[in-house]
Amino acid sequence: MRGLMTHEDYQLLLKGDSGKYYEGRWEYFKEAIEIIKNKEVKSVLEIGPAQKPIVKNCDVMLKSEDDMWGRPKNELL
Repeated sequence: MRGLMTHEDYQLLLKGDSGKYYEGRWEYFKEAIEIIKNKEVKSVLEIGPAQKPIVKNCDVMLKSEDDMWGRPKNELL
């Protein structure tokens, strides 16, 4: 299993630019981490992590406007 977010990682998020967004979310993260720990998870796709995913180096799916590569051009339109 890949590394999981730690409480120390969470504390760093609180100190970052999006700290207000993360306030009060540790209980959710902690519960999700426990679920992942108790399963034999081989891969993870995390949908919509704001700054950092719960599973480090996992695959993520973002809204196109939040993707650093931007919305792909549709040449057919």
